[in-house]
Amino acid sequence: MKTVEDVISRLGPKCRELIESRYLDVLRELLNTSIELNDRDVEVLKVLANPIRLRMVALMLRIAKPLPLCILAEALDIDIQSIIYHVKKLRSVGILREHGYGRLRIVEVDKDVVANAFRKLLILLNLAPR
Repeated sequence: MKTVEDVISRLGPKCRELIESRYLDVLRELLNTSIELNDRDVEVLKVLANPIRLRMVALMLRIAKPLPLCILAEALDIDIQSIIYHVKKLRSVGILREHGYGRLRIVEVDKDVVANAFRKLLILLNLAPR
């Protein structure tokens, strides 16, 4: 773990003077702040950065029950092949679980995966209590 002294020792004289005179408290706080946004959280947020996938997840969270892909496609006015593509992306990071009943495919959201990634993002942005 870096110390304030380690950081200051690597700075040029002007920057060192500025840090020591005005930003020492800020530097201490930054060095003592630990934000754990792991690779999985980043992947979840990247997958949800797509507007179609974000709409899919938002709709499914609002409905709060498993949905057949055909109903999801109709509700979002998107062709079934696009829905299948986006479901694969969402499944790959654990956001969706898929069940099959013959040819009927049903998906449901793992709200804990979504909530955890967004909670960590809000903490990282200092927009939520720790």
